[in-house]
This record gives sequence, C-alpha cells and structure tokens, in this order.
Amino acid sequence: MAVIASEAVEAENPKRYPSQAAVVSWIFFDWATQPYFTLITTFVFAPYFAGFVAADPAQGQALWGFATAAAGLMIALMSPVLGAIADASGRRKPWIAGFGLLLVIGSSLMWFGKPGDPSIIPALLLSYAIASVGVEFATVFNNAMMPTLVPPEKIGRLSGTGWATGYVGGILSLIFGSLMLFDSPLPEMRVGLRMILPVTLTLAAILLFLVNLGVRAQRQPAVTGESGMLHAPGQALTPIVPGGTGRVATHGEIWTATAAESIHAGDPVVVTSVQGLLLTVRRA
Repeated sequence: MAVIASEAVEAENPKRYPSQAAVVSWIFFDWATQPYFTLITTFVFAPYFAGFVAADPAQGQALWGFATAAAGLMIALMSPVLGAIADASGRRKPWIAGFGLLLVIGSSLMWFGKPGDPSIIPALLLSYAIASVGVEFATVFNNAMMPTLVPPEKIGRLSGTGWATGYVGGILSLIFGSLMLFDSPLPEMRVGLRMILPVTLTLAAILLFLVNLGVRAQRQPAVTGESGMLHAPGQALTPIVPGGTGRVATHGEIWTATAAESIHAGDPVVVTSVQGLLLTVRRA
C-alpha cells in the first residue's frame, strides 16, 4: 500500500524541469570544451610539442604519452568518486566552475611552451595534465545534470545533441585556429592548406554521417521509457478487479498494474498509461 501511495503522490506531483534556456546552456558546454580536445590533444598543440618543443619527435611523443597516461590514471581513479558526489550532492555547477577554472589555468600556462627551451617541458606537461583533468571532471559533473534537465525518455536526444554541437564547435575551432596559423611568422607554427582542408573535410563528413544516423534514430518509435511502454502487449499474472491492482508481465518485466475492468490471470492485456511504476492496462 505504501508503494501504491507513493506512486499516486508522484502522479499527482509530476517532476518539473527547467526552461529550454537551461537545456540550451547545457548543450553549449560541449561547444565550449570540444576545442580543447581538437586543438590541444589532437591536431595542433600535441604535434607542435612533439615536433618542435621536445628534443626530437620520438622523445616528444613519449613525454606527451606519459603526461596523458598520468592524467588518465587520475581521471579513472577519481571519476567514480566524483560521479557519486555529483549524484548525491545535487550541487553540480560549483564543481563545473571549479574544474573549468583548472582547464582555463592549465590551457593558459601552455602558452609558455616555445621551441628550443627544454627547461619548460616539465611545467608544460604539468599544465597539460591539469587542463585534461579539469575538462574531464567538469564533463563528469555536466553529464550528471542530464536527469534534472529532461524526462528520462529524452536523455538520449539531449546527450546526442550536446555531442553533435560540441563536434561542430571542434571543427570550427580547427578551421579558425588553422587559418590563424596559416601566415604565422614562425615557420614551425605554420599550417598549410594541404593539412587544413583534408582534416576539416574528413571531420565534417564524419559529423554529417553521424548526424544522419541520429536523425534516423530519432524518427524511430521509442522503445524505452514511458513512450516505449504505451500500447505494449503483456499478460496478466494475477487477477485484477476493477480499480484494484495486480501483476502483469510486459517487456520481459513484472509490473504492478490496475484496470477499469475485470481481468483474469492469463488474459492478454495492453498498456494504456504509465504513472511512475504503476501501469494501467485493459484486456487485449
């Protein structure tokens, strides 16, 4: 009875979600952070470090790999803990701001990396590790906000939209960043069109392909959440008297159900509505 009462309270007081502006703000987090992965860890700064800051490319790649591994180890060890904190505390924006500050500080300190100065390498790698930890942990807390922004059946769409928006931001940052380096007075910093065009066109093609898959997936009927339960077939496991409750099997699970008509054990049923963990069914 207590379970049914709590379900009734939940049905009478549906969860309220923030405005569309809050959802858009969440989506643009990926837009803001993706350029770090595009420019720093992949296409611009990492090759620059290996090719011009380190003594030789092999040593540069090894040092960059060690710094990446150290940051990754810390992220792997701390992410479950911070994820649990994010789920339990409810306050996520201060954590996002704090780790975002680490990202800004670490990225800014990498400005001091210049060719021919081996003494700066340890500080440069430390700055890279700090920035990487900051962006990954900020992402942990940002992702933890999704259940508070939209209903469960819309979380997949929200996540995909944020990811796609971030991908666009990464491509644009690569284009504009490469154009700024195109006429650089430093030969080691110049990026030619032979590199800019193939990379950006390849990334754009991947993005269009993935967006197409996402759009096609969104057009398919829902198979999870409340939308996926509506009109689902099932079978009564126990008798259900009008206005009472019983057990039904549907989607490979056993649910508590109520009905406006008398239903016998073994009767085929169809789900007509979902209120929390309580289904309303009718005879098929």
